[in-house]
Amino acid sequence: MPKPLVEMKQIVKKFKGTAALKGVDLEIQPGEIHALLGENGAGKSTLIKILTGAYIPDEGEIIVKNQSFKAIPVKELEKLGIAVVYQDLKLAPGVSIAENIYMGKLPKRFGVFVNKRRAREQTKVALDRVGIGDTDPDTKVGDLKIAEQEIVAIAKAISKDAKLLILDEPTALLAEDDVKKLFRILKELVAQGVSIIYISHRLEEIFEISDRITVLRDGNKIWTKSVSEVQSDMLIEAIAGEMQGNDQVYDQIQIGKELLRIEQLTNFPHYKNISFSIHRGEVVGLFGLVGAGKSELLKGIYGAIPPHSGNIHINGLPFTPKHPRDSIKNKIGFVAEDRGTEGFLPRISFYKNVNIASYKHAATLGFITASTEKKRALEMIQSFNVKYSNLDQNIDDLSGGNQQKIVVAKWKGTDIEILLLDEPTAGIDVGARRDIYKVSRLLAKEGKCVLYSSSYLPELLEVCDRILVLSEGEITGEFSRLNDFNERNIMKAAYA
Repeated sequence: MPKPLVEMKQIVKKFKGTAALKGVDLEIQPGEIHALLGENGAGKSTLIKILTGAYIPDEGEIIVKNQSFKAIPVKELEKLGIAVVYQDLKLAPGVSIAENIYMGKLPKRFGVFVNKRRAREQTKVALDRVGIGDTDPDTKVGDLKIAEQEIVAIAKAISKDAKLLILDEPTALLAEDDVKKLFRILKELVAQGVSIIYISHRLEEIFEISDRITVLRDGNKIWTKSVSEVQSDMLIEAIAGEMQGNDQVYDQIQIGKELLRIEQLTNFPHYKNISFSIHRGEVVGLFGLVGAGKSELLKGIYGAIPPHSGNIHINGLPFTPKHPRDSIKNKIGFVAEDRGTEGFLPRISFYKNVNIASYKHAATLGFITASTEKKRALEMIQSFNVKYSNLDQNIDDLSGGNQQKIVVAKWKGTDIEILLLDEPTAGIDVGARRDIYKVSRLLAKEGKCVLYSSSYLPELLEVCDRILVLSEGEITGEFSRLNDFNERNIMKAAYA
């Protein structure tokens, strides 16, 4: 076996006395795609932040290009050939592809003026390496599809001759065709000598794209194996600590009276003439490719982006959503796709975030004590298996999956009857995902209803009673679990 490109040896990292990593080893070979897996809170992000200089380990050694480091200085990353593309991409949508790729380092004429011709040429070279060389470098990033933005972020990362590319949940919001295109690009980069650390919770992708797999659990390395040695059940057991493959989420619930009715709802060009109804006891899926209009439709029902026309009825009574506060008064809750900017309040404790939607239910004469808040928080997260060190812990210090559990759990303390979920499991692990599935079914069992939007069809097939398909802003199909849950037909409707 060739000499490793990167070695991390016996890495230990503690936060306020709690061990996030407990002597973890990781070895990356030249020209391989190495999957790094584990539940949220297992230590993946901490390990990557140590490799990229964001955190300093308490113990251990990092070896890159025959150089040994206690901690890698951020300023050395480019020299060492290490680049990372995070889930949020960190691109500037208002400027061009060229300006994004060479931000702060645009080529100059006479040391003063930006050499736009040279910038375009260099950008063309970078884009050509990722298979989109015919894209205009002057195109604003904000005008690109999310899949194209992902590829631009990769082009930016490797434009500095990176030898190790770290990808954090690169397919979380991509449609199936875009995932296939991304995989072709990654395999081409590997052929060019680039190694890739691939972090994903979509296990079916791991078997398709990776060469080797390392699993972390509770800050420990469980094993590293060649993908040819691994079966699905073995992988789930390593990640979760117990077999979950046969853990059935769906249970048949008595469907009650109509709770939500949508008639001819329109917000052009996002969606038009949308009509459907949901009954008490139902979880209804909203499936479509990225850009189909799912998020805009949910925000229309919630009043965040009011629709232009159409009607909404709740319990048979007309409702006009002008503002989210109107929806909350009418017992509608909403979990946004982007939890970081729309889901929680950063830099405050997570127990306050759990209570944020329900203070009026907990306050006495307008007052509430910290002990009451904490007691309510514990009650609301009981169904979610949230991993935390103490109730005062800042929500920013929790893993993405635990943050998402809190974003969903905050609605449990309210009197909502309709919950709108927008990509609620994007970028979270198999255990956290199933917790959200179970809570969705629990709400239905309580006589409420859930409108569950996702571009990941397997989860809708697992949790929903019916699935509505949205394509280019219109409903192109409706499928019921009772007689026509057919993956091929649902995908065909999505491409209609």
